Amino acid sequence: MRLLTVHVRSERDVVDARSRAKQIAGLLHLPSQEGVRVATVVSELARNALSYAGGGRVHFDVETSAAPPLLVVEVGDRGPGIRNLEQILGGGYESRTGMGVGLAGSRRLMDTFHVHSAPGTGTTVRVGKRLPGTLNALDLERAASNLGRTPPGDPVSALQAQNQELLETLAALAEREERLRFVNQELEDTNRGVVALYAELEEKAERLREANQLKTTFLSYMSHELRTPLHSILGLARILLARLDGDLTPEQHKQLELMQGAAGDLLGMVNDLLDLAKVEAGKTDVHVTTFAVGSMFGALRALFAPLVTNPDVRLVFEEPRDVPLLTTDEGKVSQILRNFIANALKFTARGEVRVSATADPAGGTVRFSVQDTGIGIPPADQSRLFQDFAQVGGAGRAAAGGTGLGLSIARKFAELLGGRVGVQSGPNAGSLFYADIPLVFPDTPEVHTPEPDDPGEVPTPAARPAVLVIDDNEADRYLLTTLLSREHFEVHAAPGGREGLAHALERPYHAALLDLNMPDLPGTAVLRELRAHTATRGVPVLIVTSQVLDPAERAELEDLGASLHAKARLYAGDTAELMTALWRAVRHAELPHE
Repeated sequence: MRLLTVHVRSERDVVDARSRAKQIAGLLHLPSQEGVRVATVVSELARNALSYAGGGRVHFDVETSAAPPLLVVEVGDRGPGIRNLEQILGGGYESRTGMGVGLAGSRRLMDTFHVHSAPGTGTTVRVGKRLPGTLNALDLERAASNLGRTPPGDPVSALQAQNQELLETLAALAEREERLRFVNQELEDTNRGVVALYAELEEKAERLREANQLKTTFLSYMSHELRTPLHSILGLARILLARLDGDLTPEQHKQLELMQGAAGDLLGMVNDLLDLAKVEAGKTDVHVTTFAVGSMFGALRALFAPLVTNPDVRLVFEEPRDVPLLTTDEGKVSQILRNFIANALKFTARGEVRVSATADPAGGTVRFSVQDTGIGIPPADQSRLFQDFAQVGGAGRAAAGGTGLGLSIARKFAELLGGRVGVQSGPNAGSLFYADIPLVFPDTPEVHTPEPDDPGEVPTPAARPAVLVIDDNEADRYLLTTLLSREHFEVHAAPGGREGLAHALERPYHAALLDLNMPDLPGTAVLRELRAHTATRGVPVLIVTSQVLDPAERAELEDLGASLHAKARLYAGDTAELMTALWRAVRHAELPHE
């Protein structure tokens, strides 16, 4: 719908076009600020037509088919056209006359913009501004009628109105600038507060890191100091219960069993606390090997055989079928199962605890399951089972004791290996704990497949091999001496690092068992001295310690040719691994000529 046409032949017509644009914007109910924008664009485009083409015409239309309706202003001329139009519209054109600045500015002020220019045909610029959606046909008729009755204003009045608009715009800009200054000041104050807060948080985080490091160091130190005497108590109790030094009265046997059980419970708590501290400190390493599930089940069966003291409970290990070799951390998988089995035995008064493994080739995992016929767990309590220090209450559970860390550590170890744990249970319906472990540990480094154990029993040579035990703990020396003597070794013991080093230099030994934490000379220093002397350089050294080693310490000891063995397994009755390693070392030992 055409509202008005203004012909531009002089500066007066440019002012008239601006006035008409402002008038039309008001009649079509555009806000005052939008009317000023339309008038400014019309004035700029009309002046361009007059300056570069000698004149033109301005059409004011309403496009009623659009939603919402659109006020369309078309400014056309028959001038020489615009060169470099694309460069001008892209904002990259500079002109000493200012040509192109008006087009770019008009494009930003209006809702729609289109320009066509060609040599010989002139230039047509078509811009649009969206109108209020409430505008109807009656409003358009009234606007057209008012435009026909109202003559254009004189240039002086138009100039005054324009000046007034400029003053109002300047005032609005000044007010806006003041608000921006106030907001910038607030942001600056806020930034200073945030910087101070970050500094305080960083300081607290550093203190927390230091406290966590101190906690980990303390737990590592205390675990060694606590576990050493506990291992001695357990080992000595096992020797007495085996009647190696004579028979016991029934009462003495019962007292030793109680003492052994209490020491075992305390050792389990210490180990759980240490494992938790290592996981939280990010110091738990994954030692990847390739192993068979059946052999791991065999070791677990031997480990738990003396611990199942309830004649009404059977511990059953199902033979794993169609389960391939696993390439992951055997020690952590074994510990997950040990925690599951110990938990099941604790809460099963009669029936059985069944351990099984099932492969899922499609998912690339093995599900290890431990199912019991115990008291079960209510559904409401199952979500808390794998949390740190969580102990589910209820009959038969409150008196069971423990730290509440076994299942939590199992969950963290499973996640460390890329797997997960879960439980299925119900009140008085038994429990099924499971762990889904990937067949291959993610980002597996180079895997060292362990040598298979020699078949059958280790043969005893005619001449008893000489073995040197170096350990500052009297109970540990006594226990190792007793165990090695039963295996037909000739055992010599030294109560410290310096005396042990002197013994090793006095005569040849087939092997040496060495503790690490000794006050006079640490085991690592003794090992270095042994490797430095020609007479002892080839002696196999087995490190037997309860000390927790970090990767750097393990690597250093292995680089010096020592094998590592945990006292925890030894004192738990699992002596097969140590004895097999010792016999293998003795067979390959090369004694220097005397």
